[in-house]
Amino acid sequence: MKWIIIVYLFIFMSCNFSSSTKDNSRKITDYYHGIVLNEQFEKVTGVSVMILEPGSHAVATDKEGHFEIKNKKFNKINIQLEKSIIFAKEGYITDTVSTLLIGPNHLGKKKSINNYFIHEIPDTIILRRKLF
Repeated sequence: MKWIIIVYLFIFMSCNFSSSTKDNSRKITDYYHGIVLNEQFEKVTGVSVMILEPGSHAVATDKEGHFEIKNKKFNKINIQLEKSIIFAKEGYITDTVSTLLIGPNHLGKKKSINNYFIHEIPDTIILRRKLF
């Protein structure tokens, strides 16, 4: 009987510990942000980043390749809706990326929903240089 109590306590403590150490890397923000790199994984400055919607304005990546798009209309709910973000810079191929991807999970059964550029840990995009 003593061993049963010890086993139950161990299981309870394990469950409690695992819930307190959850991965916070996917916490949702109320703004879009990320990092732009080139094919050599170097930070790209001055990339124009814009949400493809009326009234949206472009921001530029900083010296760390980081961009941040904030808007008073964004909140942690509507930021999860699908948007398209355009990345453009002279000498690079312009890229448009969806902030939402819905598809089958790794087993091909249930649908998996993935959001991009809205988590506390920023997502990264690689811009390719134009071949002249």
